Amino acid sequence: MKNNKDQLYTALLIVLSLFILSFILFFLFKNVIIGESSKKNQNVLEVIFSKDDKVSINNTLPVSDQLGKTFTGDGVAEGIQGYNEFSIKNTSKDEIGYEIYLTKNESDDKELSERYVKLYLTDDNDLAFKSFDCNKLPVFSSLTVLNDMPGGFLLFRGTLNSKEEKNFRLRVWLADSYAISKDMEKFSFTINARVV
Repeated sequence: MKNNKDQLYTALLIVLSLFILSFILFFLFKNVIIGESSKKNQNVLEVIFSKDDKVSINNTLPVSDQLGKTFTGDGVAEGIQGYNEFSIKNTSKDEIGYEIYLTKNESDDKELSERYVKLYLTDDNDLAFKSFDCNKLPVFSSLTVLNDMPGGFLLFRGTLNSKEEKNFRLRVWLADSYAISKDMEKFSFTINARVV
């Protein structure tokens, strides 16, 4: 009788030990897999700005879309019309999906309404990307909010082949529908990119 109890106790200890060991191994292995997966996406997307990732615009000069699409120079960094030039490069050996998104910057100045901030995204040959080649260009307020990032506004989504690099020009201007005000108003945002 005592021998049966000892065998039952030993069997129970072995089963419990195996359960605990498998539980520990599961979580260790899971962390290794997640760690590898997150390392794989690190540093595969390189973003290079010709000047700055911040864009600022003020309410001094509303212009038509026709004129805004032709702006040259990097004046948007100083709050005047122009464009911000940047490139995105896939440094991995695999094709990746990416998103270019904008985040609003905090300011002490009176904020210019998002519905007057016009956006026009082209390549470095001034060819418009899809959704920017239509007659009605987007304004900041019409951008889609990212599901996993409430402060992020989707500007463009695309793919890059292995080692591929794409150049972008983001033109920003004050819509001609803006009623000129004597109060100084500003709007500022940052350009970001990520792998998806």
